[in-house]
Amino acid sequence: MSKFNKILNKQRQEKNNNNEVQTSSEETIIDTVQEVVSPVQRRVLSGSQHGTALTRISVELIDHSPYQPRLMPSVNYDELQELADNIRNNGQINPVLVRPKNGRYELVGGERRLYAIKEILKLKDIDCLVKDISDEKAAITALVDNINRADLTDFEIARSLQKNCQMFGYPIDNADFITEKFNISRNKYYRLISLFDLPDFIQTALEKEPNLLSGSGASLLKTALNKSVECVGLNLALELLKKEWQQYIDDEFSVKQKRNTNFIKQFEQHAQALFLQNQIGNAEKVKDEPIVASQDTQGKSLTEDEQDDGATQYSLLNQKGKKFGSLKLSESLKGKKVVTIRMTMKQLDERKLEKLKEFLKTLE
Repeated sequence: MSKFNKILNKQRQEKNNNNEVQTSSEETIIDTVQEVVSPVQRRVLSGSQHGTALTRISVELIDHSPYQPRLMPSVNYDELQELADNIRNNGQINPVLVRPKNGRYELVGGERRLYAIKEILKLKDIDCLVKDISDEKAAITALVDNINRADLTDFEIARSLQKNCQMFGYPIDNADFITEKFNISRNKYYRLISLFDLPDFIQTALEKEPNLLSGSGASLLKTALNKSVECVGLNLALELLKKEWQQYIDDEFSVKQKRNTNFIKQFEQHAQALFLQNQIGNAEKVKDEPIVASQDTQGKSLTEDEQDDGATQYSLLNQKGKKFGSLKLSESLKGKKVVTIRMTMKQLDERKLEKLKEFLKTLE
């Protein structure tokens, strides 16, 4: 190799070494910068998050979402203060999701972050991820984004679910469709649906304080209420429940700020006690005053008696006109007719059971 070539190769080697040192220095600087900046700032340096550029937007340009499932009165403000302190100390780690609308922006996800930054920290700008999506997509995103969060109550989820179904024509009674569309389990779906079957005075209270009752509690209450309606009638059952519900709010929840379902058991026990009391009273009345069919019901097997709870009760009479049971017509919580048959027989053999079954078939 000539002397010239040796000198040229030496210069090339020195140049490569300098480039490697410079590249290594640049990478070290970048790594150091990325260590001290927040994840949002890191994504801003790279220019995108999942292909969408991040931007800072004035909080005054962001409107709240009409599809937001969270009822702000139910928010734990102590937790919001903790979130605000975290943002103050560490920066905004995750951007909020917004969509452009009418020259402004509408919030899609990040209600708590926006509240902490705007109302508590009093900052003017917020890191945002901007996506142009439809109303339907915005509604679904807002619900799915919050549906598994511990601070979102079952009533808020159910309320948002019902609202979305009304707005976009979803069949809320179709369990397969709803569970797939909103990514919830069937058990959770049925618990949420139970909240729609509660009396108006309970739903009104849940609008103000959605943490009063969970979906599981609503399912238990629905069962207890239907049983109580069969025992004492709709009007009396609702009256008993209203009393127990208010007592639960005043004496339990307002004091401990923690929900429980003890009031459901107490309500059911009171309804059963009242039913037994009425049964004993009726039995004493029958004992003291023998039942005889009136002139216009001779030859018939039923005599009618209007009850205080709005239900109609019929006495079952044998061929001799003596009472051996009763048949009660009442109305369930959903407005359906409920038939309750009670009777005592000295001997209920297979033949009599078959006759009873055949008779009931004729009513269909």
